[in-house]
Amino acid sequence: LSPYIHGEWQITERLRATAGLRYDYTHYDYTNNLSTVLNPRAPHNRPPSQSFDYNNLTPKAGVTWDIIPDQLNAFFSY
Repeated sequence: LSPYIHGEWQITERLRATAGLRYDYTHYDYTNNLSTVLNPRAPHNRPPSQSFDYNNLTPKAGVTWDIIPDQLNAFFSY
């Protein structure tokens, strides 16, 4: 699940700002139907059954400047 929201604002005739926010959710559910093997010397390891949830919130911000309108612009984005 990864919803994203994004907005743009015209600050001046030649300067535009952007901002966004993304949320990521990932769930892993691992079921081991064999014996558990956790040995660094074994050719194959099998961890025990387990589940993981990962949550991450990522912001985005940027500005775009029209140096020469409709021909040349510069932007910065983080």
